Amino acid sequence: MAKFTVKLETVTPLFLGGADPRGEPELRPPAFRGALRYWLRAAIGGVIGGDNMSSLQGIEDSVFGSTRGEGSMASSLVVRILEDNLQVIAFSQIAEKENFKNQQGETKERFRKPGIVYLYFAARELKQKHEQERSALINDFELSFSTRSRASTEVDVLKYAYISLWLLTRFGGLGSRARRGAGNLSVVDVQNETDYSQELPLILKAGSPERLVGELERGLKKIRTWISEVHAPQIIKSPSSFDVLHPDTCKIWVIDKSYANWKQALEELGGTYSAFRNHRSPDYTTVKKSMNDKVDLSQPVQRAAFGLPVPFLFNSLRGVVRDNQSTLEAERFDRRMSPLVFRIIKLANTEKPYAIVILWFQSEFLPKNEGVEGRLKLTHGKEERFGKSPDDSLIDLFLHKRDADNNSSLLDKGLNLIEVNYA
Repeated sequence: MAKFTVKLETVTPLFLGGADPRGEPELRPPAFRGALRYWLRAAIGGVIGGDNMSSLQGIEDSVFGSTRGEGSMASSLVVRILEDNLQVIAFSQIAEKENFKNQQGETKERFRKPGIVYLYFAARELKQKHEQERSALINDFELSFSTRSRASTEVDVLKYAYISLWLLTRFGGLGSRARRGAGNLSVVDVQNETDYSQELPLILKAGSPERLVGELERGLKKIRTWISEVHAPQIIKSPSSFDVLHPDTCKIWVIDKSYANWKQALEELGGTYSAFRNHRSPDYTTVKKSMNDKVDLSQPVQRAAFGLPVPFLFNSLRGVVRDNQSTLEAERFDRRMSPLVFRIIKLANTEKPYAIVILWFQSEFLPKNEGVEGRLKLTHGKEERFGKSPDDSLIDLFLHKRDADNNSSLLDKGLNLIEVNYA
């Protein structure tokens, strides 16, 4: 039975719900297998494409198993949690909640890390819905990866698990808000090293953002070479039908700045992202007019490019319309993951050991069979209004250009991007 063991530490908190998402957080192997499967699909899909989905699913199933109909099969990969030193931390601690007195002498509450609050908003206490704040896990734990005695012989199961873990610990996260810098992990120790450990080390060696770029480039090229040796490369169409790691459909950058701690990194990124999106023109007036005049959206809501659903709240309409809230979503689906992934990396650096990685998956905004030309739906009370899907110009503005409206693009804030070129 092939096997390797790793010790992982949390770079950012893990929001992993148990039976109750807002109850005690719980680390379980299925959460890992799901995340690893996603990154394996992205890696292999970036070589063979998504046109032959049955072939891709067959590779995934041979590693992670399947529950689809009569073809169900057990996972060839066994993931076990050996031990953990994990501790529970509440959202209010992460965002540094404090009391203060306003000008009227009233005691109020506020968060000292509003940028983190914005990125981790789903973990906040929802008083109107009587939902308590979420807690997260921090510290370290050990995992073992092994193959079953009757594992599939179609693929090198352990090698694919290794590749997936390398990708997860560079670009992904585990649990809720993983695309917004939560659940980021780092490998700090490896036991029973495999034959491919020398060519693709799991422990990060880069000590600066610039060196991190080089390390990521070498790793991605090695992974793509390994996969190409087994599966014939195909032409990858852009936009892709799902998230794939290909230079034409997934752009990757490292921000050319390092930070003393992960909170500092997330706070700056979250504050910039929040300011860029807040009261975005003309989205704000477009949605407000649709609600007020009970008409369809006059133009695409560009903020939707960052993901769906998008909630809107207009205090100026309080008392003017029956409900001053609305939600923008797809016509047939209520969610669309953001194509942007924010990732905090822990460098091999003692002074400023944290850096930011950003991925932009340029996949289809909505499935081709999604409604009428992929239109969006604005729900306001019992009423529904419709509009067209956005393009990706707003994402490009946030990443690469000056923002004349809010003065809060990455460039405006002096956060320069170094591209990871893995072609």
